[in-house]
Order: sequence, then C-alpha cells, then structure tokens
Amino acid sequence: MRRNPPANRLMLAMAVALAAFFVWGTLVRPLVEGEPPVATSLVFATGVLLAGLIIWIVLGRIQRLQRTQRRALREREPQARTFGSYALNGVAAYLSRAIPLLALGPAPRGMLTASPTGVIDPSGFRVVRGGDRLLTAYSVPRDRIQGVTRGAIQEGAFLYPTLEIVVSQGAGQATIPVPVTRDDAPLRRESPDGMDRLISDAARIWGVPVLGDGG
Repeated sequence: MRRNPPANRLMLAMAVALAAFFVWGTLVRPLVEGEPPVATSLVFATGVLLAGLIIWIVLGRIQRLQRTQRRALREREPQARTFGSYALNGVAAYLSRAIPLLALGPAPRGMLTASPTGVIDPSGFRVVRGGDRLLTAYSVPRDRIQGVTRGAIQEGAFLYPTLEIVVSQGAGQATIPVPVTRDDAPLRRESPDGMDRLISDAARIWGVPVLGDGG
C-alpha cells in the first residue's frame, strides 16, 4: 500500500486545463490579436474575481457541512470521539482503490463534494459526510484495527497531518490515512498537540497500541 496517495489525475488535468485557458485568455491572446492593455486588464481582473468568488463559496460550504455534521453527531452519538477531516484529492483517489482491496466495502463516494468527519467509537472507525444526513463514506470494524500512529501526506505545497489507522490485511497489515483538521477551525490543519490527543484517544477507545511515528 502506498503511504502517500497520488493526486487525483482528473482534478489535476482540470486544473491544468483551466490554468492554460486563463493564460491564453489574459496573456497570449491579447498579444496575438493586438488587444489594448485596458481590455486585457479587465479580463484578468474579472478572472481573479471569479476565482476568488468560487474559492469563497467552496470554503464556506466546507465549513457549514462540517459544523452541521459535528452538531448532528453530538446529538446522536454523544459518546463518540469525532474530528474533522480534509477532502484531499489524493486521499480520495487512494481510498477508492484501497477500501475495496481491503474488503472494507465499496469505494467511498462523495469525498470531494462534502467535508468529511471521522468518528471513533468502540465498534471501530468510520468517515461520514453529507451534513446532518450523516452518510457513511467508509468504515473499519474494530476487529480489523491493529494500531494507530501519526503520519503526514504531501498534497500540492502543503503537508497535512494524518491519523494512520493500521488494519489487518490477510497475513500482513495496511495503513489507512485520515487527514485531520482542528476542532475549532474546520479548514486548519491539526496541531501537533491535537494530533497527540487524537491518537491517544483512538488507542484508548480501541484498545490498540500506538505504533512508531509514520510521518
């Protein structure tokens, strides 16, 4: 199993295509067609504003979904240990292959369109999505969990801390990485102290050892 999931190729291709279109429309085409600088500046400014608006809408949706999920979980499962997670492209692509291979169910869906929340309880681990509907993206039963540790995943320019869940796989073991956000800030990466607390809680609830640092 790969420790650092590759970036989602479709998302990468879309980003490259959009960047190429933007460069053509704002830099290359005006030079070729002799468009006046004012028109070029207007196109560039419009593109920046649209990109900023899209980012603002997406980030706002992530925050609302995760807060709704956490509130619903507190009401329905007050004893569960919950934490926020990131919908990373690489993690989603990795899990879509790993979860079926580990016989943990079908490939997770909707990981990139809803900010997921991790749920730890004595029965095992699961990731939920979908706001207050609490749809399960994937789950790992307790009897498959062998240990936990800290890890990290590089995606783009950022290094994301992860809860690494070590699960049994036949005669061996495999690792499921779960990116972690701060409890009070759904879009910020968890702090080292927060990761220590989460790993300690997971080990205590599941009764498994904390293994060597995987980061």
